[in-house]
Amino acid sequence: MSDSEPRRPVVRKPKRRFQFGVKTLLTLPVYVAGFCAVGVWFGWPLAVLSLTIPVVILCRRYDATLVETATLVVVLGMLSALVLPPVSTGHPSRRRSTCIDNLSVIGRTILRYEAETGQLPPPWTADESGQPLASWRTMILHYLARTEIYVHYRLAEPWNSPSNSELARLTLRIYQCPDDPQASPNRTSYLAVVGPGTVWSTEERVRLADIDDPSRTILLVEVAASGVCWAEPRDLTLEEALQGINPPGGGGISSRHRGGVNVLFADGHVEFLSDRTTPEELRGLLTFEKAPIVGRRGGSEGTSEKGR
Repeated sequence: MSDSEPRRPVVRKPKRRFQFGVKTLLTLPVYVAGFCAVGVWFGWPLAVLSLTIPVVILCRRYDATLVETATLVVVLGMLSALVLPPVSTGHPSRRRSTCIDNLSVIGRTILRYEAETGQLPPPWTADESGQPLASWRTMILHYLARTEIYVHYRLAEPWNSPSNSELARLTLRIYQCPDDPQASPNRTSYLAVVGPGTVWSTEERVRLADIDDPSRTILLVEVAASGVCWAEPRDLTLEEALQGINPPGGGGISSRHRGGVNVLFADGHVEFLSDRTTPEELRGLLTFEKAPIVGRRGGSEGTSEKGR
């Protein structure tokens, strides 16, 4: 261009002012739905980040003022507050389902242990003096496909020995209910009930064939904030379990699920027991009578039925 040619004036387009048009208002529910979905599945911090970025881009595009940006944030917050209650209500159900899955996997593992060894695992192993060493949760690690822990665990030493302490500090999510608030990540939510007449007797090893009705005999229960390390040879006594489900004074069988707890039965299925279950009903589910031996001379043939 030569110097003699006149310069064309530069026409600047006016910046678009931020307005709550129909298109913007229709977009807000989409943002809120995405915010809730990300929060439920990936966590609320990531959800806040995923919502903030589009809002910032939108405000910069329309040259929004600070007041307009704040107004948009308030509107999104109000919409989110309306949507979050039903979303939050469904979230515990998903955690409860994960708890059921955990117990189901543990149940199949224990049954596999019994099928290969001919007996259910003991509540713990002990040395010659009777000092507990390893928990049943440690004994089934190999069957849980956690061989990398089991092969390094020294079964002849206490669970908190210098050699085993490092392994005991590991977190095993399979032993934790997602709803259970634990002070330490290596704690367990699932305990056996140990005592005379239970599946976890300290007097003798139990076989599935010994149990008169495995489908109505409890194998494991939930205990919220148990304070028990997964490797620790400590569980719930029968007396403690008979305090009830979610008793007002604490203790007993407990969970953070509303209205009851998940329990694993000796046949491998999981049920939700109401916290209105009485101690008498619990005793019937936690203890069993030995099944009669079919064809035994001088005895009756057939299978006895549990008096529930």
